[in-house]
Amino acid sequence: MNRTARISQRLPLLCAWTKQYLNIYDAEMTATGEDLSMRVIAWHERDVMAIEIDDQRANPTPIYIDLKMLRPDRVQSGQHIAQSILDIKDGKLLLTQEFAEPSDTGTPKGDHYCSAVVAVGVTGRGSETMRLCHSATRLTVEGKKGCFTVLIGSDADMDRNKNISKRVMKHLDTAERAGFEELFHANIDWWHEFWSQSFVWTSGLTLRKANFFHCQELGARFRSRCTYSVSLAGNSSFSFRRAR
Repeated sequence: MNRTARISQRLPLLCAWTKQYLNIYDAEMTATGEDLSMRVIAWHERDVMAIEIDDQRANPTPIYIDLKMLRPDRVQSGQHIAQSILDIKDGKLLLTQEFAEPSDTGTPKGDHYCSAVVAVGVTGRGSETMRLCHSATRLTVEGKKGCFTVLIGSDADMDRNKNISKRVMKHLDTAERAGFEELFHANIDWWHEFWSQSFVWTSGLTLRKANFFHCQELGARFRSRCTYSVSLAGNSSFSFRRAR
């Protein structure tokens, strides 16, 4: 479940001099374009991404945020079934996916099941929701000067009895009450503590950059509320060879 949904923001941000910068020490990505800028963080406490957008266009127009399915609403391969459901609730867009496959042994405990939910909401600006088609929904944010925040939450569980949608909505509500700046400064405290625990110095700039990048990646994966085992497949920092 590396990819759960497709989320696109229609922003007139890109231009010839658009600048994008990742500050790994503060765990913040910024992008600046013509009269539009954004700050992006992934909250360490919950599975929530916060995107603060500052619109300073002379004549602001609406901004569209679409949440789409990655596949048809029902896909079956052998005994494995993947189902996707789009919904709109409390001014937020939700996509629920369920993956299930019965065990070959016929033992219920051996059945595979996993549910994943993605939810998108906006705070600090008026917005309207609508269904574009059976596989896509949209948030339309009113055109207006100033800042607003897009919140994207996700969660997953392998227990059929857990209400994942309710849990994700709670994550977004908590993030909305806190506000972007509080999330940002809480993130800074966590990441500064993370970076203070170790340090590797090499004479080669390329190697130093690679080390910082992979440490940042591990910090994101091993953050405080991560409940699933971490896969390091494909991570060049961890390459093991069989001893001869």
